[in-house]
Amino acid sequence: MRKLTHREEEIMKLFWENGGMFVKDMLETFPNPKPRNLNIKLFFILLFCCGSLMAQRNIRVSYAFLYKRDTTEKNFRTEMDMRLDYNGKESWFYSEGRFLRDSLSVKAFDNSGNIADQEAYNAATRHRGTTDLWHVDFSEATYSIAYKAIMKIFLGEKGNLELPMWNLIDSDTTKTFAGYAVKKAEADYLGRKWTVWYTEEVPVNAGPWLLWGCPGLIVYAIDSEKLFNFYVRDISVYEEARWPGAMEAYSRSCDISRLSVKEEEKIKARAKRDMDYFNELAGYSGSVGEIRNKDGSVTRLQYNKFQPLIAESYWK
Repeated sequence: MRKLTHREEEIMKLFWENGGMFVKDMLETFPNPKPRNLNIKLFFILLFCCGSLMAQRNIRVSYAFLYKRDTTEKNFRTEMDMRLDYNGKESWFYSEGRFLRDSLSVKAFDNSGNIADQEAYNAATRHRGTTDLWHVDFSEATYSIAYKAIMKIFLGEKGNLELPMWNLIDSDTTKTFAGYAVKKAEADYLGRKWTVWYTEEVPVNAGPWLLWGCPGLIVYAIDSEKLFNFYVRDISVYEEARWPGAMEAYSRSCDISRLSVKEEEKIKARAKRDMDYFNELAGYSGSVGEIRNKDGSVTRLQYNKFQPLIAESYWK
């Protein structure tokens, strides 16, 4: 068994002497220079000591995801049916519409790609949603991001999961969101400044996308540029886990390229902006990125605006 480092022994001694503590309180006890980030696996020891892991682990949270492709856009685009599945050790953030589409497609198509069940095919085409998929393994302190381009998947694996250094903002004012009492926190995280509202009524340290680490479920989040906004719509407990089993339907008949998260994010950003590059990646020669005008002519949309959730400046 690995011995604790001197810093880890100091932290555990604080808990023995003071009982449960929030991370911000613990950091205040250290002399300067204070640690900028904690060992993530140790952080989970702290969570167990604080008793902040929920007793009922399997939670499914419905979120709306609002985003803009550029700071000049006035209105948000929406993904209204995003899901967070959290079991105490892992979380998956994905589109419910895409999950249903992929699940029905398994029944709709045979192994040759021909329609085998017309009813399932018709049902599958009614569901839409982002093909992006985010997975966090809290026990290993890693995260992965999957980006799907038609029949090719670019899987960014084993990114180091950082602990957002949340500034928990005290307030005497009682606020509620979606029926839950909430508190405010702020942090610089993955290249953006985030403001979130969390509820201690749902004592899990998870949230939408890759946001996590508050002393309660994150129910609302927005970045400082107002490009991205998440808010909770519903919270339930699930009996049967979807993931990782649903990966079979998600990746069916696809070629998978395994690479670093940085490489995956770079490929995704270029593909989202450059339709020719997207077609090249997907091996597609159809009309993706084309609009047929009323007079029969075709306008090619070669370039699009796009802003990634992980700021590109973060990788520099």
